[in-house]
Amino acid sequence: KLVSFAAPQVGKENYVKIMDRLESTKALIHIRVTNCDDLVPQLNGVIGYEHFGLHLNLYKNRHALSYDQGGMSRPWFWNALNRHSMTTHNARLILAKSDLEKYDIDTVCAKIKGEN
Repeated sequence: KLVSFAAPQVGKENYVKIMDRLESTKALIHIRVTNCDDLVPQLNGVIGYEHFGLHLNLYKNRHALSYDQGGMSRPWFWNALNRHSMTTHNARLILAKSDLEKYDIDTVCAKIKGEN
């Protein structure tokens, strides 16, 4: 199992296909944690890089789990460093903690991928 925080997009289409295949066989489980509108996770998208894995998107007062690898809703360049900080990630994880503790990662991955 791999958990990444605020990571930029790391691979092109073939790389992502390989990672998706590894996840489908449970050889790898990747949870990608980002803050809503953090600029850094979007930086490499313009050159064809993509994300993979289960996306835990942290908002100020809520969170969302998905395999959606879409881009940001709007570019928040002026506040990107604050949204990229581990302090902001930690504060938002604390807010989501009681809800997130209810999840078993294998069940969540299967449910989001439509296996249940």
